[in-house]
Amino acid sequence: MNLKVAAKFEHLQNSHRQLIAMLDKETQKILETSPAPGKWSVTQVMYHLNKAESLSALYVSKKRLGAAQLKHTGMWAQIKILIAWIGFNIPVKYPAAKVLGDMPAYVNYEQIKAEWLKTLQTLASLLESLSDDEIHKPIFKQPFFGRWNIFQMLTFMQIHFNRHKKQILRAIEVVKNKSTTS
Repeated sequence: MNLKVAAKFEHLQNSHRQLIAMLDKETQKILETSPAPGKWSVTQVMYHLNKAESLSALYVSKKRLGAAQLKHTGMWAQIKILIAWIGFNIPVKYPAAKVLGDMPAYVNYEQIKAEWLKTLQTLASLLESLSDDEIHKPIFKQPFFGRWNIFQMLTFMQIHFNRHKKQILRAIEVVKNKSTTS
């Protein structure tokens, strides 16, 4: 695996592992309870993140087949990453991409944790298999921002994870506060 890709992916993996280690200390009831009507539970947020990451891996594995015909990404792709970072760091709610499908009403913690860890393994294998030329080609497509290379994909995944980690922490706090006041 390219060293820069490996470093970005390791950072993402460590973020996932640290979050899961923290979540493992909580009760399943807290993790599977919605903080408010219309708000996602912790496990639903995990489902969303896993769905986004697994569909990304699937898309890249298919798109890489035509990578030879693509040109390397340029400055515009970098600008879009900066716009994504800014957008995901302001307190505005965005709808999930329609490609991710509907959110299930209930998501089991142990099941989604296992699926998410499997997705990370799949992503690791995919990244390991990409050539140095492929990682610079726009073989990842983010539904709103468009096509990016693998470095930009991993940067976006980290931005996306960081935003939803905040959501997870808020949900836990709200659910815990509700259970102590009821």
